[in-house]
Amino acid sequence: RMEEEQQQQQTQQRGDSNNKMKDTTLLVRCPLPNLESYAPLILQLCRQTHQKRNNTTNYSTAKFKLLLEDIQQATSLLKKAVKVYKEQILDRQEDAELVRLCFNMVINAWASIPPSNKRTNNIAPIMAEQLLDELEQLHVAGYRASPDTVTFNSVMKAFSKAQHNNSKGASNSQHCLQLLSRMEDTNNSDSNCKPDVYSYSTCIDAIVKSGEEGAAETAENLLQQLEARFRKGETNTINKYMFSAVMNAYINNNNSEQSNDAVEKVEKLLERMKVLYNWSGEESVKPDVICYTSLVKAYAQSKVAGSAQKAIDILEEMESLYDNGGKNQMIMPNVRTYTAVIQAISTSREQRGKAKLTEHI
Repeated sequence: RMEEEQQQQQTQQRGDSNNKMKDTTLLVRCPLPNLESYAPLILQLCRQTHQKRNNTTNYSTAKFKLLLEDIQQATSLLKKAVKVYKEQILDRQEDAELVRLCFNMVINAWASIPPSNKRTNNIAPIMAEQLLDELEQLHVAGYRASPDTVTFNSVMKAFSKAQHNNSKGASNSQHCLQLLSRMEDTNNSDSNCKPDVYSYSTCIDAIVKSGEEGAAETAENLLQQLEARFRKGETNTINKYMFSAVMNAYINNNNSEQSNDAVEKVEKLLERMKVLYNWSGEESVKPDVICYTSLVKAYAQSKVAGSAQKAIDILEEMESLYDNGGKNQMIMPNVRTYTAVIQAISTSREQRGKAKLTEHI
């Protein structure tokens, strides 16, 4: 209604521009929509899409269409809000922060679209990046509104979740690396864009999920850079989940010719975690059941003599850490751990005591 009233006012104003006796009652009857008019609608639409995603497990075409319509409507309102923001006489800091919040909410809504098919899967990261570019262009043009860490992280999330690469340009993992580089470059002039642990974790996850040749090595190279920064005191750059992701990348890319190499890589990664934890005392890099189980899985896939016994040794180490560490659930062996140990024993070339070991496990 406010927008309709605005259009009527503009029409009246143009029609009466040469009329000295024009009636100005229409021009003051209704307030014009401003940034505060659009922001609550944008935020509510984005919350609504979040609720719909959480309450829906299987997306029919109709349900997905409704979800997409909400996000598209929020995007349309965002563009109107930006137009109003640019026309304001004063560029207040609170308005700039509200604009950024609206951008972040809409970008995150796009990033959270479930990958239902190739078409919609490609739309989400493209739209998210376009909105990031628009916000950056606003700042370059001299406005206070600018992207922050959340903005970049949400766009990386969109590319990381996408199951299909775009038909043109870089792959999804390459897009994430480019966005990370943009964050680090922008951080030199704007501390609001400093990459955090979520930035690096999302990037490593995208690289690992890409399945591209050399993905495990690329992810580990980034991990090594973060380790070096961690040792310099930047603790908000690395965590155990990054190590686990790289471990699984080596395991999943493993074949009979590379089994020895995969085991060695995973062993070294786990050892590096132990060293980092003992040195820093940071719980974020303390090896947990997932990391130990990854090594057991590597032994299970290995054809090297003695792999079964090494898998059992790891299991016993976990049980000892659990018993002597106050029954810490984070290190307690689980079904996956025992299954991997049984697999390591059953595929072992060492026949002696195999049945007894399996029964013991």
